[in-house]
Amino acid sequence: MKEMKKISLPLTDGEQSNERTFRSEQTTKGVIMKNVRKASAHFFFAVALGAVTLVAFQLLGTVAQAQSSYFTSRGCIDCHSAPTVATCNGCHHHGNASLKATTNKTSYSPGETVTATLAGGTRTGWIRAILYDQNNTQIARSNGNDSGMGSSTTFPAALTAPAPTTPGTYTWKMAYFGNLDGSGTGDVHGEASVNTNPFTVAAATDTTKPTLTISALANGVHTNIATLNISGTASDAGGLQSFAVNGQAVVVNPDGSFSAALTLAVGANTVTVIATDKAGNQQTDTRTITYDPTAPILTVTAPADNSTTTQSFTTVTGTINETS
Repeated sequence: MKEMKKISLPLTDGEQSNERTFRSEQTTKGVIMKNVRKASAHFFFAVALGAVTLVAFQLLGTVAQAQSSYFTSRGCIDCHSAPTVATCNGCHHHGNASLKATTNKTSYSPGETVTATLAGGTRTGWIRAILYDQNNTQIARSNGNDSGMGSSTTFPAALTAPAPTTPGTYTWKMAYFGNLDGSGTGDVHGEASVNTNPFTVAAATDTTKPTLTISALANGVHTNIATLNISGTASDAGGLQSFAVNGQAVVVNPDGSFSAALTLAVGANTVTVIATDKAGNQQTDTRTITYDPTAPILTVTAPADNSTTTQSFTTVTGTINETS
């Protein structure tokens, strides 16, 4: 068998033209199909993005409508009307879960400011906060106006009032007035309350000294009298605990007057009067009195004793000897 050889024959001008036309058509179809596939991908992406945007818009619209609808359908708008803005605070159930009232301190002086804070609730929202004392008397309330009704605030709510003036242990109460219904089926307003922690009021600390007035020889005076009389008045709003002169107790009369006699020693004597009240405050008066029983020695040298003169004025000379 003879081997068959493959022979390539040159194309004629017409055949070459037809081949080029065929190839050009194939290339054009490929480009067109590629562009179609790319356009289709862009189209489906745009459709998907539009669908997501539409769903999100519908969801947001539903939430916004729900808030607005609840504010109207639940009757919130009947009281919280314009210019109050429709908001969740107008409808949210405030609830009693974990409701707690605490004071900022556990001990106060009489009349000191007490700050009580009401916290808890199921959700935040407009409430009227109220503070009651130990006699269930309202002593403070919130004063905001966000709700359009006055006296509004939100959790946590802090109120202040003076502590009782009488020492003792007290428990106050805090309450809120607002939406008590958490079922979503109705708008039920009412007051829910809770006791504060107990706190004490301590007696006021007395730091005022007694009043003391002394009637006696002034500080630094010399005297030749052996007995020094001391008198005066002493008083204190809380009462005197003791009264003493140089450590010796002296009775103070109901009108506050007192009188005492002190025997002086020759020379300088320190006299101390102390008035002490029931809180331990002291008023002190201290002075030094010098007792000198010896008269000075006086010697007159001129004029002579029993002398006579015709002068209207005369000069007296001599010496004084005083050792004290």
